[in-house]
Amino acid sequence: MVSNGYTRQAVAISICLWGVYKLLQNKRKKFIFFILLAAMFHKTVIVFFLLFPVVFLYYIKNNLKYLMAIYSFFSFILIVFLLNFLGMQESNIYLQGNEEMSSKGFFVRWTYHVIPLIIFYKYNNFFKTYYYYPILQYLSFLILLLFPLGFVFSTLADRFNLYLIFFDVFVLCSSFFYISEYEKRLLVAVLIVFYSLQMFIWFFYGEWAMKAWVPYKNYITNYLFNSVF
Repeated sequence: MVSNGYTRQAVAISICLWGVYKLLQNKRKKFIFFILLAAMFHKTVIVFFLLFPVVFLYYIKNNLKYLMAIYSFFSFILIVFLLNFLGMQESNIYLQGNEEMSSKGFFVRWTYHVIPLIIFYKYNNFFKTYYYYPILQYLSFLILLLFPLGFVFSTLADRFNLYLIFFDVFVLCSSFFYISEYEKRLLVAVLIVFYSLQMFIWFFYGEWAMKAWVPYKNYITNYLFNSVF
């Protein structure tokens, strides 16, 4: 987080995730409250109000898959428009120092969703038993639609990609209630290797990592070694 804009978005993401969790509990008023609260830190969060209609799709048994696909496509277009518009309004928060709208690390960060997506579709019958299934399905569609967007507006896609962390965390945690002990151990091992590899690539080959993060410095450890020990 190298600027105030990203710091505000980090706070907004945290509050937004809590709001989405409340929506999964069918606590709609609390969802609205937390999204509005998150928007006080970063107004791009308001795009998550598009999750609200998805809740009611659970009660539509016929053609749910097609309705979800149609709604996801058109709402995604609206999200892209809103993110672009709001980004321009906030003193080019998305383009600051990157006027060409290019985020080279987007596709690497998008792959964070690969394992959760595989689990979600592999154990789709398990997730279908819950009333919040349309929300997870909607988020999965948004993640898939982000990939082609990254070829055109990688910076916008990269920023919105952060909001979809909730899908990964929720799917991974929920799957542990369904899979066997062997599958749990295998999944944990795969996650450790996969995300460690991601961090290795970013830390040693990322352009900004080499400029700003290596050698890594921590205020706490610096204080301890320089002033205490």
